[in-house]
Amino acid sequence: MHHCLQDARNQVVGFALDTDELGHEIYRVLDWADAHFPSYTVDQTDGRVYIRSDAIEDASDLHTEPLSLDDRAPAADRRRGGGEDGGEAEPVGL
Repeated sequence: MHHCLQDARNQVVGFALDTDELGHEIYRVLDWADAHFPSYTVDQTDGRVYIRSDAIEDASDLHTEPLSLDDRAPAADRRRGGGEDGGEAEPVGL
């Protein structure tokens, strides 16, 4: 199962994607990250691909929410601009 990583303010600051279920959707997630994070890292560990905003200061404060990568975008941005280092978003496909 895929998850988005959210901070204490429920802003999406990353993704934990299951490699067994991931295909070309990775490009949609990377496009979303390009549009919402000033910079981020991508790494693969233990059967998961992690995409994390470089603005994350304390990973222990993060929580996860289920994420579906069906025919829709990984998250719907409800706030444009604002200078934040994350995106205020809701996971889709719950």
